[in-house]
Amino acid sequence: ARDISPISVFPKEQEVLLMPYSALEVVKAEHHKGLPDMIYLREIPVPRGNKVVFWVDDNPENNLGIMHELEKKGISCVACVSTKDAIRVMSNYRWLLHMD
Repeated sequence: ARDISPISVFPKEQEVLLMPYSALEVVKAEHHKGLPDMIYLREIPVPRGNKVVFWVDDNPENNLGIMHELEKKGISCVACVSTKDAIRVMSNYRWLLHMD
């Protein structure tokens, strides 16, 4: 997901643009009588092929150029921003190599 709040009509909103193949998890759902329901989501990183680079970094935006170049070569990049996210992703997929 990409933050679009700087170009949004509602800059105080936490708006994002979802990229193709995005996977989301419902974190919380709130029902307010007479008001819109609020659904809180978080993105789950997923591989898009069998050639994968698994990238754990608290600021993955700093590496988007490298990731873009890898993706152009057919290598899927999975970026996680925390150890918790990384463990969740690794538990759902087989990884050939894990480096600390």
